[in-house]
Amino acid sequence: MFGHALVDYFGSLPALSYIKKDTNRYEYYQAHHEFRSLRQLSRRIKSVFDYSEIKTINSVFEPLGQNLGVAKAVTRRNLGKANYEILNGQGINRQIIFYRQRLGKISLLSQLHFYKDTLIYVKSSFDYLSYGNELRQKVLLTIAEKYNIDLIEMSKIESVFADIESNRMRISDNGRINIEYFFGDDFLVKDLDLKANLANHRRKESIVYQADLISAMV
Repeated sequence: MFGHALVDYFGSLPALSYIKKDTNRYEYYQAHHEFRSLRQLSRRIKSVFDYSEIKTINSVFEPLGQNLGVAKAVTRRNLGKANYEILNGQGINRQIIFYRQRLGKISLLSQLHFYKDTLIYVKSSFDYLSYGNELRQKVLLTIAEKYNIDLIEMSKIESVFADIESNRMRISDNGRINIEYFFGDDFLVKDLDLKANLANHRRKESIVYQADLISAMV
């Protein structure tokens, strides 16, 4: 199911194959986990929405064929079983699911972040360094055609675009093409920021409390 979604998304790239077994699963996905805290996610969203040069397109972003803002169950039904999941407890109500695919010899990793059971952030990463500039241009051209974006605008080190529903797409290139999507619901974004600040405040209080305990023990 997921393979078909990617074929639709990226056009005529090499045949996709599903990675059934991941070695060193924990180490791999923890290393590629984009945000270690809710605050980091909130900051990234804020930086993208405050970006100075945002181009608006007359379309709606659909990463991996999914609408931003959908529930986790809908995403899993459409994309199939995930390769790995990270569930954050402590009342944060945040989950991250990962899918890995192969485009020929090249691995594609996608991570989907849910907050309050809402798809709020998606990141897909391609590593093209070992396979030359042709693949890079194919990926960028496919996205440009899907969303009717000027390819020159996408060829910068970093570009940010907005769709007609106020969602954002950020494309960056540092030897790996990273495509990030951000849900544009203002209420949810503000709620996330509030929860992130509260969690950060509690973390600081915990550090102070631990320091006081250590001081009393020595």
